[in-house]
Amino acid sequence: MNSSSQSCVQTSLFSTKELAYEKRFSEWRDSIAALFDVSQPNSRLSDNFNATVKSSLLSQDVMLARCDTVEQRWQRSVLRFAEDGLDHYLIQVQLDGKQCVSRGQKESWCSAGNLMIIDLAEKHDAYNIGKFSNFSVIVSRHMLSPLLLNPDSQEGRVLSAKQPLVNLAVEHMKSLEKTAHNFSPQEAESIIKPTLSLLACALNGSADQVENGRAIAGKSILARCKNVIEQYLRKSDLSVDFLCRKIGISRTNLYLMFKPYGGIQSYIVERRLRRCAEDLLHHDNIKVPIYTISESWGFTSTAHFSRIFKKRFGSSPGDIRQAKSVAQLHPEFILNQEVGDRHYERWLSETLKS
Repeated sequence: MNSSSQSCVQTSLFSTKELAYEKRFSEWRDSIAALFDVSQPNSRLSDNFNATVKSSLLSQDVMLARCDTVEQRWQRSVLRFAEDGLDHYLIQVQLDGKQCVSRGQKESWCSAGNLMIIDLAEKHDAYNIGKFSNFSVIVSRHMLSPLLLNPDSQEGRVLSAKQPLVNLAVEHMKSLEKTAHNFSPQEAESIIKPTLSLLACALNGSADQVENGRAIAGKSILARCKNVIEQYLRKSDLSVDFLCRKIGISRTNLYLMFKPYGGIQSYIVERRLRRCAEDLLHHDNIKVPIYTISESWGFTSTAHFSRIFKKRFGSSPGDIRQAKSVAQLHPEFILNQEVGDRHYERWLSETLKS
């Protein structure tokens, strides 16, 4: 980590190359658990396993990371966001090899040169074949979502570099991978906005969809609506009329803005369910009754809450509370001569979610 110099951004290097073969995968699994739960497809691969992560922290909202490793499976559960607090997008360019990602009932292959989008607040399931390398931009949702047409429908998308805008984004990311570790903090700050605009262009499909003034104004109002909803999420009688008065828009416009989310009521229920999940998994709430938690987030019927919670997350509130936590490790973030450092884990667990 080059924290000794204020002229460059902070960097981190983790590698298993100096470890004994039998220790490599377990050390890697513990480290990358800051983002994913990983597993090997079979035990024979342990003899030639290796993994390296080179990272740069551009700001409190943006981190870059290159990963080189071998065949394995990558997963985040539907409740993982509630444990690690990472409400971010991870946009990857596949540099070498390929990986397969599940999106609902569909599987898509991401080959070298293509982009894959991971929404860290959603369920993720992917696997790669053989050796592979990728480079990722990890960015806070609040930084990128205002630029996206469908901010909550990005998980598992694979975009082909044959599309001109995707190709521009890919080439830009490849350039970042080669140069970002030498950026000064000022240079890093100056490159973030154009990088996110370019990525949004690729994800949206055309440049004018990012720059259009009316679209940006609409997204600004939508962001304000979401902020008001979060502010009054505990209000059991949170209503459309109340929101319209607070925000100063018509019912028709409110309905239209939240149509992509299944409607305004569906959006409110989803946000409340997520808040309940976070509280159920927090160790400070272990003795707080489930009905108290659900009522505190606006659910007036415990039976109804339990029913829709299980439908959304696949497990009952009680099962979730009893489940063993899978997420955040708290390693000592000190230099280790065998693996380099694990500073990127601290950035994920502390800096990026602060």
